[in-house]
Amino acid sequence: MGGNLVINYVLQKKPEITGVILTSPFLRLAFQPPKWKMIMGQLFQRLAPSITLPSGLDPNAISRVNVEVEKYKNDPLIHDKVSPNFTIPVIKAGLWAITQAPFLKKPILLVHGTADKITDFKASQEFAEKNNMIDFISFKDSYHEIHNDLEKEKFIMIITDWIDQKA
Repeated sequence: MGGNLVINYVLQKKPEITGVILTSPFLRLAFQPPKWKMIMGQLFQRLAPSITLPSGLDPNAISRVNVEVEKYKNDPLIHDKVSPNFTIPVIKAGLWAITQAPFLKKPILLVHGTADKITDFKASQEFAEKNNMIDFISFKDSYHEIHNDLEKEKFIMIITDWIDQKA
C-alpha cells in the first residue's frame, strides 16, 4: 500500500527528489476479492465509510521465512480489518497510477516477488514497461515482503547499488 501512495504522490505532486524505491506496490491485488464484498464495500463507503471488514489477507503470504510470519502474526499493531473508505480509493489509485506511468519524470527502482499473493506482480511489471526510467527487478518465487524473505541480503545489495548509482 505504501508503494501505491508514494507513486501517486510523485505523479501528482512532482516533488524535488532524486528517485524512488518501491517494493511490491499495491497497484492491483494479487487476488480478486469476492464480487459481493466489493459491492458491499462500495455501498458501505457511502453509508458507513468508517466500518471495518476483514481484509481476507493470509499472513503466511508475507514471507517464506516462518520466523517473519510469526513476528507478523504476533505484532499487536497489525490487524486484519480494512475500511471501504480506505480500500476502494487505494484500489482506484493503483489502477490510475498504472495508466500514468508514462508521465513519471523521476528514476524508480521497482522490486517485486513473482510469488506475491497479496499485490499483483504483473501489475508492477506492466507499470514498469510503460516508462524507461523505471528499473524493474523481479525476485523469483519471493513473497510480498522481500526485505523479510529468503533473499533479503541480495535485495539489500540491489537497493544499495541503485542508490550509489543515483547519488
